[in-house]
Amino acid sequence: MTKEELKTIRKEYIDSMASRLEKHSKPEDNLFNYHPDEGHIVLSYALFWVMSKPLVTKMSNHLCSQLLHKYQEEMLEAYLTESEDFTEMLNYCNTIYNILPYVMNEYEKPSGSKRLSRKLSAIAIVCAGYGGDIDADTAYDLLDDMDFNRYGKEVCPKIERTHSHLKRMAEEQMSMW
Repeated sequence: MTKEELKTIRKEYIDSMASRLEKHSKPEDNLFNYHPDEGHIVLSYALFWVMSKPLVTKMSNHLCSQLLHKYQEEMLEAYLTESEDFTEMLNYCNTIYNILPYVMNEYEKPSGSKRLSRKLSAIAIVCAGYGGDIDADTAYDLLDDMDFNRYGKEVCPKIERTHSHLKRMAEEQMSMW
C-alpha cells in the first residue's frame, strides 16, 4: 500500500470517528472549546504528549491512546516545521482526544486496566485545562522552547520541567474520582 493510500484510509477513519462524535456530543463538550487560540491547543497536546509518554508502552493494547500519541508526534512535528499537514493532523488529534473519555470506559473492562485508564484520563483533563488556562506569554514561551534533538525527535525541555507539577495535579484529579 502506498503512503497516499494509507493517508486516505486514515482520513476516512478519522472522519467517521468525528462524525459519530458530532452526533453524540455538543460543541461545549469539546475539551478545547474554551482555549483562547490554536497555540494553547498545541501546548495542551505537547503537555499531554510529554506526560503520557511513560504510559504508552503500558497501554500497548489500547489503540486509541496509541493513535493519539503517534498523531500528536506528527502534529507537533508539523507545527515545528510549519508543514501544510499541521491543520489536518491537529484535527485528527482533536477528534481522538475528544473520543478518549468514551473509549477509556471500554478499556476499564475486565481485560483492561482501570488504574491506567483513570491515570490517562486525569492527565488528559489536567493538560487540556492547564494548556488552556495558562497566560499567553507563558504559553508561547513554552511553545517556542520546543525543538528537535540531534536524532530528529521533538523535545520540550521547559514542558518537561513542568512534569512533576502536572503529575501532582493529575494525582489530585484522580483522588477526586
